[in-house]
Amino acid sequence: MSPDPSHPEGATSPPEFPPPPFEPTPPGSPDTERSTAFSTSPRHALEGERRVKVKKRIRVRRRHDDGDLQNQEGNATFREHSSSYGRPSRSLTHPEPFPPPGWSGMTVDEFLVDEPRPSTSLRQLWHRLRIPLALGLATTVVAWFAWSLIAAQRTKALVAALFAAAGENDWAQVQDLVDRRGDELPKTIEVLRVRIEAARRLNNDAEAARLLETIPREEPDAADRYFEAARLHCRAARFGKAAVQLERVLRLRPQDRDALIRLVPILAIQQRDADYVEKLWALHDLPGVENALTALRMLAEGVPMVQVGPLIADWPDARELIAALGPDPVPTDDPGLEPILERAAKADPDSYGMISARADRFRRAGQLPAALRLLEEGIARTPGDPSLHAVKLLVLAQAGDAIESDAELKQTPQIANKDVRYWIARSLIDEQMERLYQSFEAVRRGLELRPHDPVLKQRSQRLAGRLKEYTVEENDRAFLAAAEELVTLVRRPDAELLTRPALIRAAELCRAMNRNKEANAWSAMLLQIPDAEPTEDLESRLGLAPDSDK
Repeated sequence: MSPDPSHPEGATSPPEFPPPPFEPTPPGSPDTERSTAFSTSPRHALEGERRVKVKKRIRVRRRHDDGDLQNQEGNATFREHSSSYGRPSRSLTHPEPFPPPGWSGMTVDEFLVDEPRPSTSLRQLWHRLRIPLALGLATTVVAWFAWSLIAAQRTKALVAALFAAAGENDWAQVQDLVDRRGDELPKTIEVLRVRIEAARRLNNDAEAARLLETIPREEPDAADRYFEAARLHCRAARFGKAAVQLERVLRLRPQDRDALIRLVPILAIQQRDADYVEKLWALHDLPGVENALTALRMLAEGVPMVQVGPLIADWPDARELIAALGPDPVPTDDPGLEPILERAAKADPDSYGMISARADRFRRAGQLPAALRLLEEGIARTPGDPSLHAVKLLVLAQAGDAIESDAELKQTPQIANKDVRYWIARSLIDEQMERLYQSFEAVRRGLELRPHDPVLKQRSQRLAGRLKEYTVEENDRAFLAAAEELVTLVRRPDAELLTRPALIRAAELCRAMNRNKEANAWSAMLLQIPDAEPTEDLESRLGLAPDSDK
């Protein structure tokens, strides 16, 4: 080994190793320029060592998957060569070649930095999926808009075909379109009217009434449509549903005479005394002598009366039924109502008061088992109907089994006390059990609901006679006599009733019974007949009092 001239005498130079095989990179490559400069310039050699010391300050370039794999392979190769050759040497005579053999895809900065790079899996996932997601969202929006346009065009064509068939009076075609594609029709008032008219023309009253009930209340002709629905229900003997529609009409038009004249008999059948009296006074307040006279006649009876004519006007056999009934109105216990109540109970058994009205008819006829069976079936369907419980209690009380009826009384729900028949039945049961005070109190509670009922008045007098603490007052006897005379008077024909003596007598009889509101109404009718007295003389002779009944 020859001495190294750059060392002192006697010193030997380190052993020389042959350089590893090196594959040159293409000319003009940045890596070729950097490696050549690095291997030939002493300044770059020293600068390389300084870069090693501050390698953590150098930013690592992010690469994609292919570049990362190459970097990993390159790092492994670099470590193998580094274990053999060490780090860049200070020797300028035999510089270590760069990059080592088998190295690819590395820069000088990456060669000098030997540390793991941060993971980029989420970012890579976003870069992979962002384009498919955007395409899927755009496809969904476009498909939705396209389907909306197609559906709108189909609906428009369907409505046009519906109106065209209605214009040609082809109601069978209209109904066919409704049956096949009714779900596609819009819920507009115009389409609804066409469907209602088609149902009416095809005699489908039930469907027409159901559609009429769906009319929005804010429509200008909603009241007319509700009245039409009520008329269809009455024609089918569904009086309970008709009452609901008629009440809607009166909320929109409180002075609708046709609605009032149809609703009053239904309330009488249902035994809704308070509503019945309220609607009669509403009928009385309408213009016209005939309205006032009709209302006062029904009020004079003291019990609910049924005016059958308007109720069954649309029935095919209405004339025969009205002729069999006789004078109109009739009380609810009139035998002539049986065909009407039977048809109503079959057509609409779940409506309030219909089953109980027919069962009460059976009770009055002495058919107690049939009445009880009908009531039990009705209670099983609609247990919340208080009229069913009241009439059942009345049937058991009339049967005469005091113990069974008393047990039923204890199980009867409290909702039944809204019906006057409940208090009549309770009075009978208490009397059978020798509870006279409770029986007398039950009659008084019944009179609060129906203050002018002659039957309740008679029962009250009879119970008062059996009790030592109570005595039958003279005015009670006068009440019964006046009530009987008033009923006889109001049943006269119009020509006989609308006379001065008859009207004056009706006012006096009402005054004797403390029915001041009715007395004033009868007196006011004198002013509407041609030979009426001056108002001052009439008031002074009749002594008009406030309307409140005392």
